[in-house]
Amino acid sequence: MTDKRADDGLKLRSNDAGWRNGTIIAFDLVALVIGLTVARSFYQFANDSSTALTLTAIAVAVHLVIGFGTGLYRGHFRPFSFDEAGAVAVTAGATGILLLAVEYQLANDARGGQLIVIASSLAICLMSGHRYARRLRAQRVAAHAGRDREPILVYGAGEGAERAINAMQAVKDSAYRPVALIDDNLGKRKIRIGGIRVEGTSEDLAKIAQRHGAHNVLLALPSASGRELRVLHERVKAAGLDTLVMPPVQRLVGDGSPREISRYTDEDVLNRGIVDIDKAAVADMINGARVLVTGAGGSIGSELVRQLSAFGPESLIALDRDDSLLHSVIHSIEPMHRAACISVLADIRDIDRLDDVFDRHKPQVVFHAAALKHVDALEGAPSE
Repeated sequence: MTDKRADDGLKLRSNDAGWRNGTIIAFDLVALVIGLTVARSFYQFANDSSTALTLTAIAVAVHLVIGFGTGLYRGHFRPFSFDEAGAVAVTAGATGILLLAVEYQLANDARGGQLIVIASSLAICLMSGHRYARRLRAQRVAAHAGRDREPILVYGAGEGAERAINAMQAVKDSAYRPVALIDDNLGKRKIRIGGIRVEGTSEDLAKIAQRHGAHNVLLALPSASGRELRVLHERVKAAGLDTLVMPPVQRLVGDGSPREISRYTDEDVLNRGIVDIDKAAVADMINGARVLVTGAGGSIGSELVRQLSAFGPESLIALDRDDSLLHSVIHSIEPMHRAACISVLADIRDIDRLDDVFDRHKPQVVFHAAALKHVDALEGAPSE
């Protein structure tokens, strides 16, 4: 029953993605046609409609081929991201360049090149504008849907804040709703991330919190040292607010999740050094190897599975005792990497079962990410 619900959820998400992709493709093609039509009207090419229709048909076909080739229409880019905007420019620009060559063969009109340059530029503006409008609409819908969530201030207007805000806005059951950014760098005043604006510095914490009815401040500073975190915590405390943090592991893997946001503790200032990962060395170790990840359905294990799958292991054994989480993580892997993945339902405390898993799959590398982590629950069940 659980697997059926998970499958239904995946189908719904797939249908939503397919509908969005189809809408984007349709609008991009319309934008391209509009660009060519407006440019042609501007240059008054009314006497050569057959050539214009031929160029338009070729432009549509070429744009589609290049769009799928660059991955723009195959879901390779996060919606509304900078990478997607770059792919739009590359796709439309390449279409325009090829169209110049075609126009030279068909008509060789002295003004044809100017027409195509203007048409491509206009098409890029329309395509990008459409995506920006959709992003604004998505942000407003998310903000409206989250009115009943607890308002939270986000300290830091950098990459960490962007990840945290995106996570809180993307997860429907997030407990928090970001309402304002705080940053002591005056050069970042008025910056917006996910529609959330920098409204002041740490000196304005109490005032901004009162304005929004917020009682918590999330320290979204992944590169902050333990000493810096301690100082910021004292400032937040002095403003009569509570300090929240993301777990240090989110600096290493994944985009983080609002479920991982927790209250500040003294342990958060320990072992906060940044770790630089040598991806080439990891690739050498993983490529062609049999790799086992325990706790594969958890927040850390699932991200390890997704990232390790891209390094070309001979087999990637995802082990967890929760079948629903295991099912979800396998289906979250890129389809091109999924063939090497093997899901294993097992409890690491069952020695006989583990012996069987090791005998059958013979892993060469083990990432042990299985753990019980909620202290309050564990205090009531010490035998676990």
